[in-house]
Amino acid sequence: ATDSQNEESHHKGLHWKAVINIDPTSDANFSELESDLEFTVKILDPSGNEYAASNTDTSMPKPKNAEDQELTARIDTITPVLSELSIVSSNAGAETDIDRPDHLLAMQGDEFTLFFQTSERVLGRDETSSKQGLKPEVEFISFLETGDKLRFPATVSKDTSTSGSMKDESVHKGLHWKAVFEVDNSTHPDLSDLESDLGFVITVRDPSGNERELGFDNSSVSSDTAQPTTAPAKMARVDLKAPEVKSFKWTSSNEGLNQEDFQYTRLVRHGDTLTLSFETSERLSTSTDLGGVREPVVKFISDKDEIGATRLTVQSGNTDGTLWQAELEIAESDESHAALKAKGEGFFGFKISVQDKTGNERLVHFADDGNNLTQQNHEDEGSYRTKNESGYRARFDMKAPVLSGLSLATTNLGITDTDRSDVLFATTGDTLTLSFTTNERIATPDDGALAPEVEIHDEEGNKIGTGNVSVQSSDAGSGELWKAEFTVPTPDNISFKDLETDLGFEIRVKDPSGNERILGFDHEGNLVDPTGTQTTQAPSNGARIDTKAPAVTLVSLETSNAGLSDQDLPSHLLAREGDNLTLYFTTRERIAGVDESIIVSGALSSNGIPGSEAANGKYASTGNLVNGKSSYMNDNSWELYFNGTDAWCIRGTEPPTPAVYVQVASGSTPPEGLWHYNRDTITLTNPLKPIVEFKAGSDKVFDAIVSRDTVATDSQNEESHHKGLHWKAVINIDPTTDTNF
Repeated sequence: ATDSQNEESHHKGLHWKAVINIDPTSDANFSELESDLEFTVKILDPSGNEYAASNTDTSMPKPKNAEDQELTARIDTITPVLSELSIVSSNAGAETDIDRPDHLLAMQGDEFTLFFQTSERVLGRDETSSKQGLKPEVEFISFLETGDKLRFPATVSKDTSTSGSMKDESVHKGLHWKAVFEVDNSTHPDLSDLESDLGFVITVRDPSGNERELGFDNSSVSSDTAQPTTAPAKMARVDLKAPEVKSFKWTSSNEGLNQEDFQYTRLVRHGDTLTLSFETSERLSTSTDLGGVREPVVKFISDKDEIGATRLTVQSGNTDGTLWQAELEIAESDESHAALKAKGEGFFGFKISVQDKTGNERLVHFADDGNNLTQQNHEDEGSYRTKNESGYRARFDMKAPVLSGLSLATTNLGITDTDRSDVLFATTGDTLTLSFTTNERIATPDDGALAPEVEIHDEEGNKIGTGNVSVQSSDAGSGELWKAEFTVPTPDNISFKDLETDLGFEIRVKDPSGNERILGFDHEGNLVDPTGTQTTQAPSNGARIDTKAPAVTLVSLETSNAGLSDQDLPSHLLAREGDNLTLYFTTRERIAGVDESIIVSGALSSNGIPGSEAANGKYASTGNLVNGKSSYMNDNSWELYFNGTDAWCIRGTEPPTPAVYVQVASGSTPPEGLWHYNRDTITLTNPLKPIVEFKAGSDKVFDAIVSRDTVATDSQNEESHHKGLHWKAVINIDPTTDTNF
């Protein structure tokens, strides 16, 4: 009281106080009590005069505060009770995780709001500025596996969004509350990369200061099981960790491989499907979540061009949403693939953008520079390295192989038909070889459906045979030099008996990706190209099968004998010593002349002159005379000629060499048989020359000298018309040179 009243001399016993201590432990009446208090004062003066009155009596003065407001005492030992707990998340996909149906999701930038009601008015932040210890508090808690806890305070305020009369602050009575937790790792650094279910604890105090603290852990277990308060229907979960793409692998519907040029590479072409399979570290958002705005996106990349996946699905049988596959159909008619068509061939990279159910996004980018497929670094995408599970790359190839360098060869030892100087012949047992070059490696005969094929066609375009395709010995592993060999069957094959036809052919080759090139030439050398785009030149030679033997169509005899016919032998021509008998004959087709099929074999360098092997081969007439007799030359420019005196010789001309082989003879054509020179022996044959023999009885045979009949009709004398059909065979009746006469 005032100073004067504190002095005992002045106090006079007029100022008093009455105190009760509210202690339910010592007085059970205080327990769970919430009530206004009345009071009664009973006092006596020294004379024994009594005064008794309650606070309601008019004689009792009223307690007032400094503002002259009457005061009433109230006792409150009841702690507020919490109820109607619920949590909402601002994340649009908060309820999309089927693995956590009892949780709401939130990520960086989202908010959790915990709503609750109290059984009585509790103090808000605006009411406790002078007494911070009484303010309401809410913390969200992450329970770590280590046993530690991460605590994140929320902002508590009155819930003014409730319905009906509760919006009226005068009626609200401070019973409806909300606590907002902003998920922001700049404010709460412990949130960085955190992926955790959350619990929470609520602390509220009524105006008397009675405190209620109640929490639920991340499993919805109450911290005070004596309380009737139930956990929210759905608890909170924060996820600030982006999903990872753990691994990927390429597969292709195309079974082709080109390990020689592009090791460990999947191949695709028009009509194929390229599949990029990948595994993620957690379940992803799908097309059914939020209208598909968070579904994965996969782009197939060629240089700077990006092509969206044709289909993107969870792999068959996968239930945890972590195994995916993106398919790209290489459709020739699809305009989105115009870039691939324009490039023709190249390698694929890819971009995978995925979001988990919370919305955390991860971008994985692999680029192929033509040599390697490597992961690219992007800002804010971390250092996680995605594994290429199979080690394969992916390559597209839209270009069919191009053929060039076509040439024909034959094992036939015949001569050139001057009527078909650019045609190579083959008869029974001969092998025709078609050689060709491709601009890239093609599939081999061992590659099944991709194997190359060469068809042989007759003049009508009908298939009559198939070439045996193999790589040329000079290819050196490039897979670009090829040959197709076709051996003419024996007459047992009725189709080839007495067959005469010029040949066409069709080549079908595929590269390892399966791109096919079909190219052919008909029997006249005309290009047959289904695409109409090729400029491949025909072989310089044509090819012809001829298994039909020539036939003699006309025969006549002539004698130089000047005598008369023998009346006893009127159908005979007579000849005597010194006479010539001549057999004239005409053939159905051109035949080889006596000087058109000279073949040399057996030449070796052991004769002392290097390179003498080049003397081997077929010799054809040069059309020139050397020392009065026809000369001949082989493909290696070695010359066969008469020396002008007593011998036929063979020499090299490029470079010039002396005569290497010599055979003493002075006939009009080179002699057949063995030629000997130094340590070397060669054989000269003339296998196609015509042979005519006259016979007398069974044991006397006379070899005729066969030559062209140059005294036939005018048209036949001209080489362009002669066609090698008119011949004569002459024997001279000379017993001095042939005793059989």
